[in-house]
Amino acid sequence: MTTDHGRDLDPTDLPTAGSPTGRPAPSINGASELEQFRIAPAAEVAPTSRRAAREAEAAATKPRQRRQPRVASRPAPRVERSTAPRRSPKQRNVRGIAVMLLMVPALFLTVALPNYASGLGGGQSAAAAAAEELAKVKLEQAQAVTVASGAPVQAVERDEYTATSGAEIRRAEIAESYSAYSGPTAAQYLENPAFPDFSLNQVVNVGLQYLGTPYVYGGATPAGFDCSGLVMYVYAQFGVSLPHSVPAQAAAGTVISAADAQPGDLVIWSDHGHDGIYMGNGNVLHAPNPSKTVEVRPLYSFESVYYVRIGI
Repeated sequence: MTTDHGRDLDPTDLPTAGSPTGRPAPSINGASELEQFRIAPAAEVAPTSRRAAREAEAAATKPRQRRQPRVASRPAPRVERSTAPRRSPKQRNVRGIAVMLLMVPALFLTVALPNYASGLGGGQSAAAAAAEELAKVKLEQAQAVTVASGAPVQAVERDEYTATSGAEIRRAEIAESYSAYSGPTAAQYLENPAFPDFSLNQVVNVGLQYLGTPYVYGGATPAGFDCSGLVMYVYAQFGVSLPHSVPAQAAAGTVISAADAQPGDLVIWSDHGHDGIYMGNGNVLHAPNPSKTVEVRPLYSFESVYYVRIGI
């Protein structure tokens, strides 16, 4: 007889009367009786519950998976340690000191600003209180005057005054300068010319006699000239009557080109704000302004002028 483990079953191995069970060993009649001692495989054991039956059925129908070959895993890459230089204790101390230097003033301002603001508010309230107190004192010390209803009331009149313009002051100065000059005027020269024969060259010579004469607004005598007053006075000595005005003097003659201009011709500024007597070689004799006297100076390239000849 053979068991599931493949070992022959010896009848002597069966329990006997002297066995621990205390029972007599049953007799075995052939192989058919020994079948009842066979141990069923685990798969043949009937499940003891419905759940166990379902699990056993699922396990039987589940295909057997093949084991995948084990793949050798690669070693993780080695992490290189940072090569950045580490801060020394001295550097860390310096950084800490810098942080403290920044934080201490900030803490101070945090504490001091509210106090300062409250001080300002107090100052404003004190000023308001002082102003109120001053108004109260003024009100208490105000004086009152009682006037009888029948008291005469004197009318108040405003004093009259007159204003003197700058032009009037300059005219007064001109009148004073005229009073200092005792020679002939332009009108007198027109009646009796000093040079009956007109000559451009002679005009230049007469004009040069008045170099250094002070500038006087509206002046037309050697006591003082303005620009058109000088031209008028010089030409009057030749019996040529010219008005005391730059635009009018420009209209009294004939416009000529700069190439044809000769000494003794008139130089007229294009804006009709100034004129003089041409001296030749790009120079002009004129009475410039109150800060200067009659002079000869060159004509500048930036000045826009044209030329007028009198007598043609």
